[in-house]
Amino acid sequence: MTEAARATATRRDSTTVAIVAVGVAALVIRAAAFAYPDALLWMRENDDGVMFAGALSMLHGRLPYADFGYVHPPGSLLLLLPFAAFGDVANEAVGLAGARLLTVAVGAANTVLIGVLLRRFGVAAVLVGGGLYATWGMAVATERTYLLEPYLNLGLLIALLAVTSGRRFAPIVAGAALGVVLMVKLWAVIDVVVIGWMTWSRLGRGAASRYLVAGAIVAAGIGLPFLLADPSAMWESTVSSQLGRAGNDVDLAERADYLSPYFAFPAIRDAIPTAASAAGVLIALAIAALPLLSALGRRTRPGAWPPEAWWAIVTLAHAVALAASGVSFYHYAAWLMAPLALSLGAAVGRLRRARARRIVAAGALGVIGLMAVGDLVVIGPRPEASVVAGWAADHDCVAGMPSVLVVADHVGANLDAGCTMDVDPLSLSLTLPDSGRLTRDRFLASSEWQDRWWSYLEDADGAALDPDELDWLDPAHRDEFERDFAVVERIGGLELWSRQAD
Repeated sequence: MTEAARATATRRDSTTVAIVAVGVAALVIRAAAFAYPDALLWMRENDDGVMFAGALSMLHGRLPYADFGYVHPPGSLLLLLPFAAFGDVANEAVGLAGARLLTVAVGAANTVLIGVLLRRFGVAAVLVGGGLYATWGMAVATERTYLLEPYLNLGLLIALLAVTSGRRFAPIVAGAALGVVLMVKLWAVIDVVVIGWMTWSRLGRGAASRYLVAGAIVAAGIGLPFLLADPSAMWESTVSSQLGRAGNDVDLAERADYLSPYFAFPAIRDAIPTAASAAGVLIALAIAALPLLSALGRRTRPGAWPPEAWWAIVTLAHAVALAASGVSFYHYAAWLMAPLALSLGAAVGRLRRARARRIVAAGALGVIGLMAVGDLVVIGPRPEASVVAGWAADHDCVAGMPSVLVVADHVGANLDAGCTMDVDPLSLSLTLPDSGRLTRDRFLASSEWQDRWWSYLEDADGAALDPDELDWLDPAHRDEFERDFAVVERIGGLELWSRQAD
């Protein structure tokens, strides 16, 4: 073997080790939250409970849109069906725990795919890009439970890897991957367009046609049965209501703060204004855009653009979509983190001078270390889900938000007993006639919400509530509730109320 061949083999081995290292780090950091067993079973989010309750409802013969409200395409519910089936016969909290562990594995897979895509840029690029995604606080928090953004990232990264490889079946793989995630969350339409353009430019019109056909077949296979069951309800739930959704008053600086490396350190966050986070995000986006600007400056045709120029387009498209969205929640940021981590890793790998590359990589690894510490300091025990489930077992109908009902192992029991229950109670805010102008307070004060929320409690002989949720009742209904129910247990911020005998 020549010296050049040995050097190439050594670099290949080093990048492989780096890819494995960031993948293991991602897996360990995400799974570490579940070192306490009840942390895997207790509530972590509202949305994961909503989706799991939706999957359980499907097992009980109800269809999304036609029989219950659901504001996303059906792919996320279909993916949950095996876990819901297990939960329905064993324990619902354990079933959702399985879906959480799947998402942990998806987070590790996303990190590995970022490393593979960065492989040609060398070890420093893999460690920085993969390391950022492995430890970035909001990516970690999002990938510790069943939320949609990790699956959007997985589909995107598979599609990027396929098209970059240029192999014969690449367009079909890319189209199928994005067809699946389009039926998970409609945000993926942005990636469908960008990757379609990339496929056409790099692989030709025929490849683009195969890409579109594969994506259309997969998306139709998932979504069409539900659309045919009730076209207007599905369109209203997944498209119209989302487009008219009222904002939740999270400004651009606060949205940028979701991406801050010190998110888990309140003392540091309080000392640094959100404007600094916004400036940091703008700098990161500017760095990500450099390969695209370079390609445009050279006036090269898109088919000759390097992969990192396409990563820049995806990054900027995601950033614009998140900035323009009327609402923002922390887990939305994870959708930007995958292409941004790719772009920042490539930026390090593109540095020509080895010394500069080492210095920048060392600084980035310091930030990565800080974020890893932040990911771990928030880990702690959670209340025992079995306490809530034991209390709920003595009741026929239990009222509460879906995530609480899953902990109580009572979604299926409510369905079997014909109890008044919605998979996603708060989705009512998206379907009221003036929903686009409703603030949260105005929505909770509306007669439609008062009637809905009271219908759950009126029909129940038990209620598992956050104390703030009693404020969702008007004074008259609250007085009636407190006359008829009494608190029998308090656990983990929940109050367990049982109806008193007449």
